[in-house]
Amino acid sequence: MMNIMFVLNGKLVTPQLSSAILDGITRDSILTIARDLPSFSIEERRISLDEIITGFEEGALTEAFGTGTAAVVAPIALINIRGKEYQVPVPGPTSLQQIVKKKLNNIRLGLEPDPFGWNFVLKR
Repeated sequence: MMNIMFVLNGKLVTPQLSSAILDGITRDSILTIARDLPSFSIEERRISLDEIITGFEEGALTEAFGTGTAAVVAPIALINIRGKEYQVPVPGPTSLQQIVKKKLNNIRLGLEPDPFGWNFVLKR
């Protein structure tokens, strides 16, 4: 995985780009699709470990997943912070990560419209 994303307090939260966070195409594609979904906000910002811990303790962290070229979207099941293990809820079919992964794959395969102009049809 190249990038990490969380659903925290009903928002998609991911670290902003920096010298340590790569500007990956899959990351950008997932963010673009998520921005296009109704009633979902995105925050690209610094995320502290304390915020993640609080999210687990208060039930506000509902998803954690990685994005990258090979896996596209890969759910994270467990996060260990300072020796304590936090179980991430299992993503269901209506989870954000499943929705954006399915939409991206469907666009790639031409199974649904490409509103972003990512695909090019080559004619013989």
